[in-house]
Amino acid sequence: MSPISQILTFLKDHNEGASISEISTALGFNRNFAAKYLTTLYMQGQVDLRSYGKVRLYNTCNRVPFHAICLISDGIVLGIDRLGIIREVTGPVDHLFNYQKEELIGVQLKELKHPVLSYQLIQDQVRQLIERKGSKPFHRTILLGDRMFRITLASCIFNDAMTGVGILISDQTSEYMRGEPVISGLNPDFSLAHESSEFIVFLGSDEKIVFANPPYLTYCGLTIHELIGEQGLPFVSSQYMSLIREAYMSTTPEHFPGPVHIMALFPDGDIRWQEWTAYPKFTNKTLHQIHLHGKDITEQKYQEMEIRELRRGIAQLFDEKILEMREVTLRVSQEIEELKAENHRLKNRENLVSSLFTDHPVMILETESTGIVTSVTVPDKLSHIISRDQLIGHLLMNIFFVQDPRSDEKFFEFSGRWNLPFHQIPCHMQIGTSWFQVIISGMPLKRSDGMSYGMCIAADFLSVSA
Repeated sequence: MSPISQILTFLKDHNEGASISEISTALGFNRNFAAKYLTTLYMQGQVDLRSYGKVRLYNTCNRVPFHAICLISDGIVLGIDRLGIIREVTGPVDHLFNYQKEELIGVQLKELKHPVLSYQLIQDQVRQLIERKGSKPFHRTILLGDRMFRITLASCIFNDAMTGVGILISDQTSEYMRGEPVISGLNPDFSLAHESSEFIVFLGSDEKIVFANPPYLTYCGLTIHELIGEQGLPFVSSQYMSLIREAYMSTTPEHFPGPVHIMALFPDGDIRWQEWTAYPKFTNKTLHQIHLHGKDITEQKYQEMEIRELRRGIAQLFDEKILEMREVTLRVSQEIEELKAENHRLKNRENLVSSLFTDHPVMILETESTGIVTSVTVPDKLSHIISRDQLIGHLLMNIFFVQDPRSDEKFFEFSGRWNLPFHQIPCHMQIGTSWFQVIISGMPLKRSDGMSYGMCIAADFLSVSA
């Protein structure tokens, strides 16, 4: 690889720029050797030089030598330096703008009153190229009255190494007039096409392009010369062109099909969506041209696709939630049925207990772990001789007395540990000064963790006087 190629490759990998010392060290060049080649590249317009105090950095750029621009242009070429002053002029400036060359040299571009040179878009682009906010050439076709001008702006470098901008201006009026009579200065559609911000393209009856307005040219990144004579819209497949053909072929005074949406695949792989409305133009009842009015709808199309995808996702989520709700509803229904069955069982139990209280004098007591009575249920048959206040708060061992030693031992074990059930133990029960013969049964009360915290006692009275 040549030294120049090595330097350019190094600078392309260092967008922030590099000094002579950094370049020579990285490439193993002698510093003076590197400086010589950088000077050559700078004069060729392939690198740019920026000074930051004592630091001088080189960057890659695309500047065209001004004398080379003059060789390829058949119109006017203006050389603008970094201060915005015209320093070079070539071409028939007096014929095109009614200026003499001497009248332009040394004049600020922005001070010229000519409608082409004072066009605000041109002024803005010159300023951006000077400030290096853009390095690509800028092209624009401008219609002034019945004359068409082609403007090209490019970053350049003059023979004395001063950088600036080259402005190429050529009169394209005659070329357009020769290309298609219908798009002449007398055709109002031609002027409107240039003033419109939408895309406007004229096709011949053979669907070859005869005109495209500046917004569409900028959108495609092509020049009018590259488009004229091309078959169909650029980057659009024949499949989508057939949709446009169907639209203008089916247009009648009574029926207008409306816009069609097509897709364009650009050279860089970018997919763009466009909306076009076709207006067929007839001469003596013969199709002469098709005027296409369009716009880019890529963002809108992607939004619609996102909305459709979102709706699809919502519908899927809704279906999942419906299924989940059905499962929940079924589970709740089952739980409700189970609760109903449990309530029915509890009701039967309640009725059974109620009947026991009604038919048999059975008293229910609950105690805590210390053996103290905390709750008492007294049946109606005993309410006249026993009150809850006589039992609640008293120690269970002071209420029931077991006569049988074996039963007494079992009762004692239950009273001390509170975790063993017992059944049918005969004993005496003392309430105040009264004594009753009862048979007691008990079962431990347990918490949710399985630990006992007390006892439930059922006392069945053997004999009670009403």
